[in-house]
Amino acid sequence: MTHYTAFFSDITEQYIAKEKIKFQDSYDDLTKTANKKTLFTFIERSIIQYSNQLECTTPAALLVIDIDFFNKFNSLYSHAFGDEVLMQVSSRLQSLIRSSDIVARTSGDNFALFINHITNQDSIVYFIDKVTHAFLKPFVIEGINIKITLSIGVACFRQDTQDVHRLFEKAEQAMFAAKDNGRNSYEFYSQLLSDKANKEEQLKLSLESAIENNDFCVVYQPIVSLKNKSVTKFEVLIRWNMHGKWVSPVDFIPTAEKFGLISKIGDLVLNLACTELCKLRKMGFSDIVFNVNRSIYEFTSGLNDISWLDTIKKYDLNPESICFELTESVLAPENDRCITLLNKLQNAGCTIALDDFGTGYSSLNYLRRFPIDTLKIDRGFISEMTKVEGDKVLVSAIISMAKALGISVVAEGVELKQEVDILVSLGCDYIQGYYFSKPLAPELLPQYLTDFEYGNQ
Repeated sequence: MTHYTAFFSDITEQYIAKEKIKFQDSYDDLTKTANKKTLFTFIERSIIQYSNQLECTTPAALLVIDIDFFNKFNSLYSHAFGDEVLMQVSSRLQSLIRSSDIVARTSGDNFALFINHITNQDSIVYFIDKVTHAFLKPFVIEGINIKITLSIGVACFRQDTQDVHRLFEKAEQAMFAAKDNGRNSYEFYSQLLSDKANKEEQLKLSLESAIENNDFCVVYQPIVSLKNKSVTKFEVLIRWNMHGKWVSPVDFIPTAEKFGLISKIGDLVLNLACTELCKLRKMGFSDIVFNVNRSIYEFTSGLNDISWLDTIKKYDLNPESICFELTESVLAPENDRCITLLNKLQNAGCTIALDDFGTGYSSLNYLRRFPIDTLKIDRGFISEMTKVEGDKVLVSAIISMAKALGISVVAEGVELKQEVDILVSLGCDYIQGYYFSKPLAPELLPQYLTDFEYGNQ
């Protein structure tokens, strides 16, 4: 045979595509670290190695890591900036592990580290300290120095569980606990955490049912003007009777915030408040203002403030009739995005009150920059004012500072005549508390307003 016929084709592109699919199946495309599937496979192989080793109760540990306040990088800069943050965090984590360990990106801003050959819990703490120390050094991205902190949850293989899926769930539970404890910290899984998570899940389901069935109601606490010696405002306070038992907002509001239910609750309260305000308007009480609490977690969307204004408009009320109360945490640096939204509300005619002032982020610089109409001094300072001279001085300083900034002041939790006298002498604008009235059911408001006389308490 003297002749041959051959057919050739270039399969380079097919090979590259096949390898890319293979890579994407096992690794995160952005950070090039392992993905969750590969992490679980790695852990399962490690578990097999440990199956015949009984001498160590904790031979390995899984760390689930969340980047604190990651969303601010996307909102303040860009998504490309956020991607660079993820890549640099991944790189720094990879530099800390041995060849026997693994780093994986398990979701948006979450990473996991599986650390093999651990001798005891102290060695885990030592490794976490190593991670924390490594992240003390700022990251430089696009010429900007940024400090990144981490919330870390730890679950120990064999001690906590020998199942890979349960190990991840428990480490994740511990991570959420670290976040709840203020972030920039770590937490080991415990049965107590599991019990707390189960209780929280049950509360979440009950909240969802309560929202769907409109099981909430509101009460109104008078706010008295010391200048006019009359009731000019009411704070709208939510109440929830769950199966015949009253549940405190202190217990259910954090859960609503954590699981994204707070906006629905906030909308429900605003609608109830507007309904009652319309009734008072028809009875001739035209100048009453309702203070409605909204959570900082409701500011995740730029459309929220518009919907609030639309609700007020739906009831043919003037925006001046509603004051939105926010906790002092709104002043934190990462909440700069709220300034635009608050300005829109204020420009429309609503007023803005800062609740529990003095207990959180009391930066004068941020107080000056944020559009705040009213400060509400936390009841803790008021109750101690008659006992501790320092607290009286502090209350006096807050009132003076607020007046200098053109901000009015409400003293919360006032119960004693002596407290009223001090606040009057210090030039406080408004008083709220049991001295004048406990929160009132809506049907009691007209009679209370009609009968109110300053000084008859």
